[in-house]
Parts: sequence; C-alpha cells; structure tokens
Amino acid sequence: MINSNLNKNNTEWIFDSKNFQIESIFTVESNSQGSAFPAISLVHKLHKFRTIVCKTSGPLCQLNILVPTICSDHKGLPHTLEHLIFCGSKHFPERGYLDALASLNYSNGTNAYTNSDHTVYTLETAGELGIFNTLPVFLDGVLNPNLTPDQFVSEVYNIDKSGKKNGVVFSEMESVENTELELLDNEIRKQIYGENSMYSYNYGGLMSEIANISLSEVVDYHNNFYQLQNITLLFVGGYNTNLDTLLKVFEQNNHIMKPPPEKYCPILPTTTISNLKRDLLIKEVKFPSEDTDIGSISFGWKGPNLIDIKTRTALLILFQYLNEASSSILNQKFVEKTDPLASSIDIEIKDFEPTCIVMTFSGVPYSQNDDKKPNLFSRDFYYIELIHTLKKLVESSFDGNQNAIKDALHRFIVEMNSQFESDPLGEAGDSIISDILTRHYSNLSSGKKPEMKNKDIMGQTNLFSVLNELSCESIGYWIDLLKVDKAAIGDGIKETQSNDGPNNQNQSITKPRLPLSVISDMPPIPDTSKIALLDHKQNFYLISSGNGIKKEKGFEDNISGIKEQFSIKEYGDLKLPFKYLSYLQTETNFISLKLHVPLSGIPNDLKQFMPLFQALCFNSDLLIPQKSSKEKSLEADKLTKPQIIGYKEVVKDLIETFVSYSTLLGNSSELFRCYSPLEIFTFSVKSEPEKFQKSIKTLFESIFFIHFSTSRILSACKNMLSQILELKRDGSYMISASITRLSPAGSNPRDVNKTSKYNDTIDAQVSIYKQESFIKKIIKVLETSRKSSKNAQNKINSDIHGKRDHKQVETPTDTPSNSCDEDHSDNNENDFCETSVTEVVESLEKLKGFLINNWSSSKSNNTAMIEIAVPLNKKDGDHIDYVNIITDMWREFGLMADVELEVNGMDSRKKMRQNPNEHDLSLNSQNQNEFGSELDSKIILSEAQSFKSEAFSLLGGFSDMDQSSKTFYLASVPSMCSSYFSMAVNCSGACNLSNDAGAVLHEHNLLVLSEILSRTDGILYNIIRGNGYAYDVRVRFVPLREQLFVECNEASDINSATSVLYKVFNRLLESNEYWEQEVNDFEISLAKSSILYNEYASISSSSSIISTSSYAHFRGFTDVQSLITWNQTQIALVTRKSLRSTFIKYFCRFIDPEFKSVAFVISPRKEDLTSTKISLEKHSSDLGYTFTNIKLKDLML
Repeated sequence: MINSNLNKNNTEWIFDSKNFQIESIFTVESNSQGSAFPAISLVHKLHKFRTIVCKTSGPLCQLNILVPTICSDHKGLPHTLEHLIFCGSKHFPERGYLDALASLNYSNGTNAYTNSDHTVYTLETAGELGIFNTLPVFLDGVLNPNLTPDQFVSEVYNIDKSGKKNGVVFSEMESVENTELELLDNEIRKQIYGENSMYSYNYGGLMSEIANISLSEVVDYHNNFYQLQNITLLFVGGYNTNLDTLLKVFEQNNHIMKPPPEKYCPILPTTTISNLKRDLLIKEVKFPSEDTDIGSISFGWKGPNLIDIKTRTALLILFQYLNEASSSILNQKFVEKTDPLASSIDIEIKDFEPTCIVMTFSGVPYSQNDDKKPNLFSRDFYYIELIHTLKKLVESSFDGNQNAIKDALHRFIVEMNSQFESDPLGEAGDSIISDILTRHYSNLSSGKKPEMKNKDIMGQTNLFSVLNELSCESIGYWIDLLKVDKAAIGDGIKETQSNDGPNNQNQSITKPRLPLSVISDMPPIPDTSKIALLDHKQNFYLISSGNGIKKEKGFEDNISGIKEQFSIKEYGDLKLPFKYLSYLQTETNFISLKLHVPLSGIPNDLKQFMPLFQALCFNSDLLIPQKSSKEKSLEADKLTKPQIIGYKEVVKDLIETFVSYSTLLGNSSELFRCYSPLEIFTFSVKSEPEKFQKSIKTLFESIFFIHFSTSRILSACKNMLSQILELKRDGSYMISASITRLSPAGSNPRDVNKTSKYNDTIDAQVSIYKQESFIKKIIKVLETSRKSSKNAQNKINSDIHGKRDHKQVETPTDTPSNSCDEDHSDNNENDFCETSVTEVVESLEKLKGFLINNWSSSKSNNTAMIEIAVPLNKKDGDHIDYVNIITDMWREFGLMADVELEVNGMDSRKKMRQNPNEHDLSLNSQNQNEFGSELDSKIILSEAQSFKSEAFSLLGGFSDMDQSSKTFYLASVPSMCSSYFSMAVNCSGACNLSNDAGAVLHEHNLLVLSEILSRTDGILYNIIRGNGYAYDVRVRFVPLREQLFVECNEASDINSATSVLYKVFNRLLESNEYWEQEVNDFEISLAKSSILYNEYASISSSSSIISTSSYAHFRGFTDVQSLITWNQTQIALVTRKSLRSTFIKYFCRFIDPEFKSVAFVISPRKEDLTSTKISLEKHSSDLGYTFTNIKLKDLML
C-alpha cells in the first residue's frame, strides 16, 4: 500500500500496485485565489506508459488517450488511423461494441480529434465507473485495431457502382479542403515552417492523396507511432483519490498491451523553421466562392518556443488588449469605422514547436475594380497600416496609459477564473495535455524520454503563478514584446476567388449487429447513486403588490418548499421591473444576472431591427440626461445639460465592470439565428461580487441611455453585411437557415395548417434571408444621407444639447427621405421599403422602449423574469439586498430617461410623485427542492403548467412558399465543397406536460427515438456514414418548438443518403420484424443512458447549472431540480410500445402525404433527387418525391 500526501492541497493519493511508480505529484492551478486541482502522474514499470489522474469537482469524469503523431506527407495517415481505431479491435472485434458499451455507461459516446502533432481519443461519463468499464475496450482499440480491408474501404475511400467517390474520411475532408480558412491556414504553416515540416502537411489529408492511401501504410503508421511508451492516459474529473480500482483495470487486462521494444527509438519530427527573407513575403490564395465582395488577410510570425510559457502567456494578454472589445486599438483601426476595413480580427498562437502567431482579418472588402476605394489586397496596404499602428503604440508607451497592460492582465486573470469555473474538466485537461506535448517535443531532439516532473519547467498547469509573475513586470517588458521587425514577419497572405475540385475505388457495406452473447457479457450499468453532484440551492419568487403570499393558479396548499415574505422599498404604483425572481446559489465565484424580457406583442415592423439592435447594444454612445449618476463626476457647470459619452469610453467601462456581457434573442447570442424560446430577449451579464452594484448601474445605463448615432449604425450594418457574406460560405449554417426559413416557429402554437403569417415571425425576420436585403437597404439610406449632407453629423452634435427628447437628436432637419429600390422589397407588407435616417433611428428607439416597457408590464400574462446566480452559502436575506439594488436602479434610471411606464392607465412618473409610499411589495418563495428528492410528480407538473407562458410556447409552422403537403427543394451552390440535407415536421401536442395515467409520453419518446436513430454505430450511422455517403447524420427533436429534424451534413453522395433516409422510415413503419430488430430493449437502454448522461452534464459545473436553470424556467419549472427529476421519471417510463406509438404518430409524417413536411438540399452539383418510390401500406399508390431546383435567393423575404 502506497500513501502519498500532497501537503499543498491536503490530498492523499492511495494505491496498492507493484506495477506503477510515481513520476510526479503536482497540481493544476484553477484560480487566482490559490485553489488547485490535485494530480498525480504514474508510470507503468514494464510498458512505460504514463497514467495521470487529476481530481476536480462535479459528476463528470473524462478520459483522454494522448498519442503524439506527426505527418511526413499530405495523405492524412494520423487522421485516417483515428477513424479506423473505432472499427473493432483484436479482443473486441465487433464494430459498435465500444460505443454501445460507452453509451450504456452514461456517456455521449466516444470521440477523437487529430492535430498536426498529436491525436487524442476521448470519453466522458457520469461517474468514474463508466470510464473503468469502458477503458479496456477503448485501450484495445487504440493499441490493437483490426484494420481490415472492408473497414478501410468504407471508412476511408471508395467508388460506388455509379462512379461516385465516397468514404467517411473523404467526405469529411471534401467539406473543408477548399474552404477559405483551411486554404489560408495551410499556406501560413507552409510558409513559416517550410515545405518539409510536419506542420506544413495537411494532417487531415488532401482528397487526391486520400484516394491513393493503402491499408499497409496505415498499419505501418500505427506500428511506428502507437507505441505504449509514447502514450499518456489522462483521467480528469470526479475521481476517487484511492486509485486501486483504476489500476486493477490495467492489471486485469495486461494481455491487451504489446510487449515493449528492446530499445526506445522515438521518431524525430522535422521542426526546422525555414529561412525567412527580410522582405515581407506575400502569397495569394484563391478559394471558391459565389461572391467576390470579401476576402481575408492573414499575417504570420514565428513565436516563442513551447517551453517559454511566460512569453506565450504574455502574448495572449497583449493580443487581448489589442483586440478584446470594439474600443480596442486594432478594432478601432480596422473594424469600428464607417467604412470598415474588416468585419473581425482573430489572433492566435499555434502551439507548435516553435509556436507561430497568426493574425487574421476577416470580411475584408474586395474592391479591386473600384477606383474610388483603396485596394486593401494590394501588396503593402494592410501591412503598412498594421505595422504603423503597432509602432505608434510602442512609441507612445500604450498611448501614455501606464496602467493599460496592468488592467488588461487583471481582466485576463478574471476571465481565466471564469473559464476554469465554467469548464473545469476541459481547462484542466487542456493544461495537462499542453504540458505533456511541450515536454515531448522539447525533449525529443535530445533523445530523452519526456517526463512530468515539477522541477522541469513551469507549464500551463501553473498558469496563475505565471500570471502572478507577469504582474510584476514593468511597462518596458510589454513594449519589448510589441516591437515588430520585418525580419520577424513570417508572411502576409491575401485571398481572392477561384474554383477547384478533387479524385479515385468501389463497395457498399452493411454493418453487422452486435450478437446477443456479446451484449449479455457487458458489465452492469453503474449505480448512479454514487455519482458526486455539485451543491446548489434555488428559490423561485413571485413578486406582487400588497401583503401576504400570493400563489399562482395551480399551486396546491400542501406544496413542499420554503415560503417567505418580506418588503422591498416602497415605490407606490411604480411597477417592479420584473414579475418573477429566480435566486440560485451554486459553487461560483461570480454573480450572474439575466434579465428576460418577453417579446409577445412586438410590432412586426420592429422585428427586423432586432439583429441591428443586438449589434449596437453595449457598443454605442450613451446619451445621459442631467443629474445622472455618471454626471455627478462632471464639472458643476455641465450638470444642466445632457451629455454624450462616446462608445469607446462606454465599452472600456463595460470591460472593466463585467466579466462577460451579452444580449440573447431567442436564447442565442448569434445575430442571424435564434433558438427557442423565440419571443424572449435577454440581457446577460457576469461580474465579480464586489462590483455587483456598479454592474447594475452600468447595465441599466446601457439599456436606458443607448444613443443610436448614424455613424455607429452604418458601421454596424457594414460589419453585419460582411458577416452574412461569410455565413453564406458555410454549408452547415446555410442548411439550418434554409430549413428554418421553410419551417419557422410561429405564434399560433396548435394550428399547424396556418401558413399566411409565418414570414412575420421573429424566426424569419432575423434570418439572413431577410437581413441581407434589409441591411443593404439601411446602408443605402445612410450612405445617401451621408453623401447629400456632409455636415449632417456636425449639425447633430451642435443641436444635441438643445433637445430634450433624444429620440429626435439624431436626424438633421434637412435630411431627405431616401427611398429603397432593392430586390425583394415587395415580398412583405411590413418591409422596410421607403424610409429615412429618421425612421431608422426611431425604429431602434421604439424597440428599446418596447423592451423596457414590456419588462415592466403589469399585464397578467407578463413573464418578465430576473435570474440571479450567486456564490453558495451567502447569508439569508442577501437576495433581498440584490432585489432592492436592482429596483432602486430601475426606478432611478426610469425617471431620468422619462420612460413612460404605464401603470393602470396612468403615467407612472405622475403616480410616483403623488403617492411615493402608497404600497409595499411582497416577495414570495414558490418552491425549493433538493435534487433527487421524493416529490409528487403531479404537483411538479401542476406547478410547471401554472408557470408556463405562451411566450415560451412558440411552436413550429410552415412558411407560405409552397402550399403542397410535401415541399422538397434543391439549391445548387457550386462554391460549396460538399452537400447538406435537412428535413422537418411539426409535432404539435408532443410536449404536453400532463402526467395522467395512460398518457402517451411523446416528448421523451421522441428524445429516445432520436438518440436510437442518431447514435454512433446506430441504424442511420451505419447505413449512411458506414457506406461513406456522408460524414454526419442525426435526428433532433426540439421540445420548445415541437419540431423534429433529420440532418445530413458533409455528404459526398446526397442522392443515396436522402433515398436511404426515407426508405429506413418506411421500412420501420411497414416491417414489424425490422422494427423489433432496430428498436430493441438493448438499443432503448443505450439511448436512455446517453440521455441521462446529458442530464448530469447539464449540472456538471456552476455555469451549466445556471444555463439549465434558464431552460427549466422556459419549460415552466421553478427550479433545476424539478426539471431533472421530471426528466428522469419520464425517461424511465419509456417503453418499446410507447416508442412505436410515437413513431407512427410523428416520424411517419416525413413520408405520409397527408401531413406537411419540408426538405432542403444544398449541393455543389445539380443532383438527380427525383422519383424515389416509397410504398405505404395505408395508401393504394406509391409516394414519389421530387426535389424542385431553386436558387437560394428565391428564399429571400
């Protein structure tokens, strides 16, 4: 028995094994307050492989099998081998056994990724026993893969009978090989590291090379690189510090380990940097694209060595300073301009040996033929601008701000604290993997065996110590880092447009099913009662006027939980700015705040402005009325006038106040896509506890006093347009946007036949199919105004102090109305067709007013809500203080902004001034339950129904493009590298929360069926991916939309893929034998286990608990625990019989002509997707489907 005590964390590691020896005991620093995750590194005495265990909190456990792998050509051998590892092994030859075993042990399946210099195989389970059960099979696959000819042909490359090129690896690389960023990255690496470096080769493989790979080459590669002494097994998560159970897994499965070679012979990588010329090296990279409006420009430099963690970290801080917000120097120079030079900037350090720095400017206007505009892709234009900006910063010592880097360093530390809290497993695992690879490649050249000893170097696992050391550096250290010499420039690359394609064998594979004898020998499913959970407490309050506890309709008198009552400061009839309060305590170091504003009743003509409003929010000037909290610091003679605070100062204040801040439309921070629930707008911020009061003030100032200047609107619109053009090059994004365009969520939940008004939904109005033309129209209006009145902005500035109503200060009196004549302007009666600058600004002001008033609405169906998540063990009554702070601020800013908050038909300002102390306000606790507690499910469901609002129940419908029951479209987009497919049906009524006896559990049946059909080595995976038709296929049910989707991405043979999908559904319907074969008890248990893993993952960190809390409320539950308990109860009740009922009711809508369904294909080619016949027993005639060829522009609204 070996006991090893780590005094720093008082962690005792215990194991009783003669086969392992301790290499190192260390910690992974997890925050700046001195906390760290304990870790131990063991080495097997005979086989020399390393085992590292790092203990974190929470229910999840992770396994990473790390293999250093390198390339010497473009064949993609490490990537090809990564795929074949999952196709069966020497001691477990059945394909699918590994993933079935993993799913059964509460995981979402196995996975892997390949990089330039390493491959990692991953598994994550709820609890450690799932890892231990799966480890022998996974390790056998890595060490002893079958590598059979049949698997090689189907998984890598083949040519079918019709001559089409297929294969999973081939399909995956086909989808990315000729994309803009892939081509750019390849060229950068080649120019910096040279033609023959492992970093210059495409580790995924080029299509022309993949077609010529032989199985023997893959076998040789495995023999050379997958040697045990090179491999590290990394375990991160809620593991026991007694390691006996883990180490016994190795001892009991010693037969799967290859005998060690007599001599350690590492394969040395080629890492020599090519000799760089002193002059700037420029390379032009062409890529296929439908448009020629934008491109990208990248610069590459050689960076510090991997072992120099201090310089690497310092550079990350410096890059954050340069680029973290719209007020940052590079964004000011290139992005935040009336005529932007780029839409976004990305700076990264690639962890190669040595590292390289890549700075990429995306969305760069490509105006080569426009003599009136500078050619941004000319040889020296961007380079001169960039170097001038950096040199100016050096010469001015960061614009004379001695605290600039100190402040940036503090923000970086806070951000890293937040990241470790949000994803402890990912951050700890990545830190250890980084240190392993650093030691591996920095030691290999000397022939040494890499070791994990603290005395070697300070690594990524010591990040916060490195940050502490950097905090002591002078301003001169940072200036030296920033100095740029031409000799250090690796290359600058400019991109334009072009077109290209690929080339190569034959077969169709049907995967064998796991034999019952193999299934029966699987280890038992782990006991979930032993899984450690993060501690959290939650209360949900209804806020109402008057005294006493006010229950919502549907709550019963004997409901369990805490009921408390207290008074908030009395404001008469001024409404509180929310109706519900969710108060969550969890293991966090921050305070998270979400303000959920219902959008029910929003005028149709304002919906199209929502993406622009999001882009401007937290990124605009503020117009502060007199006597505001901001003005108190101003000189006395300025207190009588409103003040404009420029957006740069605003953003600087935001990044100093908040750890993070964002707006979400429909639970999405993306500008042109929203998720369910759609009719919710959210302001979300996170701050340090000591900054809570300041954060509320800053947040409300940003909401109430946002000022929409024409220059900021124009800059935002041009950057949004560039983003749209970039998104149109992304196949997976476009297929999602297209199917949403045809089946948006609407406000008439149960009428699935209603189609006339779906184009007015938020879903449709914020999509790129609406926004592209809409944004172009706004740009035209503003540009015309700018040209016709060059002095317009000066007049605005001179007039601004004399105007009290800041809704009008933006527009000069002589600005003309400018009509719009863009295409598609007549497609919508609410279209933004004839407008002026004034109307643009007023529409944004109306939208702001709508959000403020709707949050404060006294309507009975108002669902305005505030969520507060705070550190655990806050003292009782703290939530009262938080609510009082929020209410005080809301009242103050509401009065200052003169926002007319209607109360019972009277102006709230008047009533407040008349009767400031007329009423008190009560806060009533609704319910508090411990996770997993015994609750009457009927009470829970009654509670959920009573809270559920129509604002959260916007279900799917169909657009009015096509009135036929089956709508199948094919859009040919030659610039796409591969094909994408999606189809959708409505499942109205599936999410009835009733738990009456005999009720069909359609929602959870749909979730289980989706998992059965989608899982790795499941039915669709085997038939579609297994035959190389496509890289990915999945079925997805969205409860908050009540819609069912089938998606097929990165397809090389979309014709076969779509045909097979329909035939599978038809065969499952018509053949009971086939149904019993594919939807058996074993498959059902796998699906349930995977879903339960997702339940545990949803409460695995403080951030995930906070996110799940929002979802619980959207579903109508007052707390996370109730949602989890309900889901677990419902999943347990799913049976094969109930699945059959749900399949017939909903899945058959994909093929039944009596039900509406839509399907959409985006393909590089004009596919022949016609006349596939499907026999339906209940119909006398065959159902044939035909895809109608259209253009994407036909979907424009």
